[in-house]
Amino acid sequence: MKRKNVFALSMAIVMLVGTLLTACGSTKVIELADKTLAQGTTVIDFSKEVDSSVIFESDGWTNGDVFNVVWTKNNVKYEDGTLKLGITKEDKTAWLDEKEVTYHYTAGEARTQNYYGYGDYEVKMKPSANHGTASTFFVCTGPYDEKITYNEDGTVTTSKNPHDEIDIEFLGKDTTHVQFNFFVDGKGGNEYMYDLGFDASKEYHEYGFRWEEDSITWFVDDKPVYKVTTDKNVETGANVKVVDKLPSTPGRMLANYWCGNLKAEGWMGKYSGNTKDNGCEYQWISTTAEGAPLNGPAPDQGGEEKVEIDWSKVTAIAPTFGSTDLYTVAIDNNSANVKYDAIGGSSYLNVEMDIADAAASKNVLHLTLTNNGTTDAQVRVNIVDDALLSSGAQNASTNQSATLDGAEVYTDLVWGGSFFTIPAGKSAEAVVYFTGSVEKLQLMIDSSRNDANTYAGDVTVSEIKFAQDGEVETPADPNPEKPVDPNPGTGEGEALTFWANAGYTVDTTAPAKVLNVKYEGADNTYAPIGSYVADLANANNTFSFKVTNNGSEMVAIRVDVQGTTKVGNSDCLNVSATADGNAAYTDMEWGGSKIEVAAGATVTVVVSYDTTTDKGTATNVMFFTGSQLGTGATVSVDVTLSDFQFSTK
Repeated sequence: MKRKNVFALSMAIVMLVGTLLTACGSTKVIELADKTLAQGTTVIDFSKEVDSSVIFESDGWTNGDVFNVVWTKNNVKYEDGTLKLGITKEDKTAWLDEKEVTYHYTAGEARTQNYYGYGDYEVKMKPSANHGTASTFFVCTGPYDEKITYNEDGTVTTSKNPHDEIDIEFLGKDTTHVQFNFFVDGKGGNEYMYDLGFDASKEYHEYGFRWEEDSITWFVDDKPVYKVTTDKNVETGANVKVVDKLPSTPGRMLANYWCGNLKAEGWMGKYSGNTKDNGCEYQWISTTAEGAPLNGPAPDQGGEEKVEIDWSKVTAIAPTFGSTDLYTVAIDNNSANVKYDAIGGSSYLNVEMDIADAAASKNVLHLTLTNNGTTDAQVRVNIVDDALLSSGAQNASTNQSATLDGAEVYTDLVWGGSFFTIPAGKSAEAVVYFTGSVEKLQLMIDSSRNDANTYAGDVTVSEIKFAQDGEVETPADPNPEKPVDPNPGTGEGEALTFWANAGYTVDTTAPAKVLNVKYEGADNTYAPIGSYVADLANANNTFSFKVTNNGSEMVAIRVDVQGTTKVGNSDCLNVSATADGNAAYTDMEWGGSKIEVAAGATVTVVVSYDTTTDKGTATNVMFFTGSQLGTGATVSVDVTLSDFQFSTK
């Protein structure tokens, strides 16, 4: 699954390799009179049990650039009353900017769940003296963080945070100095190297900064030592600098430890392993800033005041979620345990169950969600209307609002779904208010975070109950003039004339609206069955069809809208695709949208394509049924293709 770096913190130390600025202009040192940092009201004390709802470990992604590491939680340890971050020599693959890259080391990073703004920050730490490493404490946000705004008309808009950052950084090659730095909207170049007068790697010391609207002052052992300000009237010197702009956007607090690649060696030195210690250590982190989630709860979207429901008197139903390629589901009476090892944060994969009977004449869903994993889990709950899903609507979810343990949580009224974050080791009661009639309950577990990370987890879903709150609203028919038949093989849409490569058993003698396809062959032959569709395809930009798997095993389908000209490795015009409304993988390098269809299942596929690129106009639609898995095994496929439609969206 392709991934890109969404947490590219781009710390100042890596953006300006080899550029260590001590001061500009005057060499006079100003005696700073700033008051001592206040002991924070929000403290992460590593001598006590660590709360994953406050701080957690980065795991499975990379920052790229000069970082030569992948962050993994095994390099983060809470022991001996401290947070210990290490580096391990091991090859590890991560996705960066849509490419899979192998790094030679893994490293440790911890970061807060909440975001923090103006205030006093302080850390008690002991950096590593290993050559070629950086030990850090900083506050940071960037374009990977999307802020949600709730509009008065009920819609929502999103905006990306600027890259704002404030740093305390130690280089292992010289721990008698500490580097201070900041970024404003992605612009750095503000490094300042301070001579500590002692070796920071020998014992714990306190380091911090006061972040105010018009200034940042850095401290060492409660002594103010360096200041930047927008006040042009202050006296400047080697340790006081006037700047035009300062960071203003709240960010996460982070601590990390890492080694660089060849490009970084001129600045941080060459890493040769743990020659002097086993990493950097932290005793506590403190701030006076009030932490808050990036996006708070949505305003009440439920309309009329809701009736209190006594869920103890409502009977739970047995879950019928099925396992998929990436989710493993185990059913035990009225609970379903879902485990996963490598779910993409933007894969939008799900487990689902039929709820048509249980939800009939109901409009409230109750779930108990238990996170058995070691990091927080995000569960997106969709109550799905199949008619909306089959119509290709961007939002087939009928969710209206939701609560978690009684507190309002975000429900996306544009794209659908209610979002629940469950801390590690915790259980919570989720309630979703929806409109009827509905057919499916979908759970997207860690797959709709809108990032490029990969997640592993273990979540138990239990106490699935439905009730009625007031009068049940029945949604309008999404296409009253032409109702969508959810059953497969209806013969709706265009009659296409097909051709087929060797290995296929298919009737190509006459145009067909419903086509049964059988395939016997090796799965990496890339043998297609296709149809010439130039007249239909070039007048539109969307192709949809249904595929029913008549076999006893999952089948993989690849569909290409083929252009006239090959550019790079592909002549495929596809730009995106969905399967039953969920995002499907489209290979932008080699071409094709890929869908997996479970045995006995029917899936509606919608492919968006572009005829305005250098790949020219559309010629064919091609289907690869089981011929593109790449393992070399011989596969047997029996599928039905139907309901071929072209449209403009």
